[in-house]
Amino acid sequence: MPASEVATLQQLAASLAEGGNAPAVIACRADARRDLCYSELASHVQAQASGFIAHGLSRGDKVMLFAPNSVEWIIAALAVMRCGGVLVPIDAQFSGKPLAHVLGDCSARWLITTQDLRATLEALSLESMPEVLLIDQLPRSEDDATLPSGEEVKVDAHAVIFYTSGTTGNPKGVPLTHSNLTSNVNAILSQNIVGTDERLLVPLPYHHVYPFVAGFIVPLQQRAAIVLPYSLVGPHLVRAMNEGRA
Repeated sequence: MPASEVATLQQLAASLAEGGNAPAVIACRADARRDLCYSELASHVQAQASGFIAHGLSRGDKVMLFAPNSVEWIIAALAVMRCGGVLVPIDAQFSGKPLAHVLGDCSARWLITTQDLRATLEALSLESMPEVLLIDQLPRSEDDATLPSGEEVKVDAHAVIFYTSGTTGNPKGVPLTHSNLTSNVNAILSQNIVGTDERLLVPLPYHHVYPFVAGFIVPLQQRAAIVLPYSLVGPHLVRAMNEGRA
């Protein structure tokens, strides 16, 4: 059965366990694969969200996610949503002036990135920067904590801020509300385009609106599986299609 409609991305992140043992993410890595079912994904998201809250993340705080698609990216993004934070996914290819502009323009509280991309940030030599957290060392809490009463986000609150590539100037931030995103998701699911037994290969980066909606939110809301290739070269795409049965 398809999942019920949601009004906010926070509700989506809080309902993942309903998928049970159905496959949620199938990620091909260099020499292995990491699979998570919905109950496992929900557990990781809850632990990380609880860790974020203990670390001081509050509803409405902006959190930049400067990293390529990965299982860790998915967990971190969902944990931010679960806390009612505002996700700011950034192109992992950004560097130099465009990246410095986004950092100055966004006013994010935290910046989640990888060890490799941390060097790109340090090369900017900025006087001020959000607190940097490594994506594989994020705060977690195994306490079965829930969000404090009254922390539920409103449908018209900002959910995600997407930045353009800046081909005609500096990258521009485009804020989208929860209802902006969930109205599209619910409309797609009402057409029975994606079934619960689907497996969607996602080669596009999640910092763009289209793959974020069609390749991230839609399959998770429908309890379908996301298949992530190791890279975009032909053999890796074929491997992901074959192993993930996309």
